[in-house]
Amino acid sequence: MVKIKLEGVHVSSVLLFAGRSLLDKPGIRTHLLRIPEVSATLREAQRELDTDKGVKFDLVSFIQSEDKEFHSMSCWKDLVVQLIQVGLYKRLQKSMVKPKFLVGRTGNISAMDVCLGKQSLKGMVQTFKEQREQTLKNAQNQDTLVGQSLELFNLYVWNGDTYLSSKSGKSAESLIEDVMKDHLVYETIALGLSCETTPEIANVTVVESLILDPLLNWIVPHLKSA
Repeated sequence: MVKIKLEGVHVSSVLLFAGRSLLDKPGIRTHLLRIPEVSATLREAQRELDTDKGVKFDLVSFIQSEDKEFHSMSCWKDLVVQLIQVGLYKRLQKSMVKPKFLVGRTGNISAMDVCLGKQSLKGMVQTFKEQREQTLKNAQNQDTLVGQSLELFNLYVWNGDTYLSSKSGKSAESLIEDVMKDHLVYETIALGLSCETTPEIANVTVVESLILDPLLNWIVPHLKSA
């Protein structure tokens, strides 16, 4: 089992790290850039990208691009979704509310793994570059295939001292249902906003993490209408 040490007040909720559809709407992408922790995370990742002279890519410009361009480059979309979730988690930490259960994707490009300290942000970006380079070598012009495998998720449980890895390799919906049955937990906190991939489960209430932030909850109506 992996043990992760974190501080804070733990509540009986499941924090869900969103799937790829979090940034599907351009208005949402633009508004999320205004959150300081998101902007800082993107700047850190950009510095790491810029160390590779063979990669010329501006993350913020890409996030602000039109839908056609944004959705046509799914490997980069996958990366920025994870980076933005790291920033959103940093923002949530400031509320000192830490859910007892975390559900996030598996794999080497994982916001949850960065937030738990299992991997550095630099390491995640470096892994992305290596995977993208290998994919391009294997199949010319197949850039859009990077990161398109089925998304599987892991479950971490707070045991009073650390987060412990519990279950893995399942869908987010299945893991949340397991928590509901095993621990009688009926609230899911969607990191940032709920989106198309946020599971809709009977008797489970979904709360968006930005609503919990007294300094940012004003932005939610704008995001909803984007």
